[in-house]
Amino acid sequence: MAVNGGNDMTEPSSETPALTWSRRKKDSAPRGVFRHPSGVWAIRYACGAGCEKHEERVGPLKSDAIRAHAARRQRVHDNPTWCPAVERREARKRAQAEQDRERRRMTFRQYAGDYLSWSATVHRAQRTAKYEVGRLVTLLGDTPVDAITPAHVERCVRRIGETLAPASVNRLRDRLSGMFKRARRLGLVTESPVKDIPKLREAGGRLAFLSPAGEEALLAALAPERRPLVTLAINTGLRWSEQARLRWTDVDLLTGILTVRISKNGQARRVPLNSAVGDSAPPPGRS
Repeated sequence: MAVNGGNDMTEPSSETPALTWSRRKKDSAPRGVFRHPSGVWAIRYACGAGCEKHEERVGPLKSDAIRAHAARRQRVHDNPTWCPAVERREARKRAQAEQDRERRRMTFRQYAGDYLSWSATVHRAQRTAKYEVGRLVTLLGDTPVDAITPAHVERCVRRIGETLAPASVNRLRDRLSGMFKRARRLGLVTESPVKDIPKLREAGGRLAFLSPAGEEALLAALAPERRPLVTLAINTGLRWSEQARLRWTDVDLLTGILTVRISKNGQARRVPLNSAVGDSAPPPGRS
């Protein structure tokens, strides 16, 4: 017992063991690589975004965990803002967006039906539109609209050209081009696959005129009730669709002007009546 300044102090017994705490890892793996409670090797590292430590289970081999830990450290060094949690969230969002887009993906057959419904409100020649769109559907079928490439279009043109004249093939190509222009406006595709596909070379047609003798022969071969219709067409140049829509209110006999309210381009036009039409023109129909 020692006395010092009135305070009793007891010297520690040499028989009492000193309490120690070791910071050493319990395994021989490098720092950041440890054995997970599940039994596999795992890694622990810090990202560059200021998050807490990230842990990942790697596998049963310590060497794989060491390489994975080194790769994560290298990535943090190359990109200080990289965070695996943010990367996983972004990947899940992209996967969900891709699934949603796949569910909304429209086939060419479905789009063709939608196109014809729209076309009926803006175009008049629906019989031609249905025929052309139907021919295209037989070729493109259930191919997604956004998956159609110029190669698809070129193959279609080549197959159609085996049975149709170049002029008919070009009309179908123009129809397909119009369909994809609308699809681009609607956001269904980013670019039209038809724009780089050239039209086929068409044979030059011969311009023929109907002589007076030929006109008389044509009228003589027709039934009497059809002759006024042909006479009107010859002397005015009206199409049959324009003649069929005529009403008495469209004919001004005093000025000799016939008004076509809706022509092929969707606009009205006026056609002069010559003396050959006269009384031979059939009544346009009841107004």
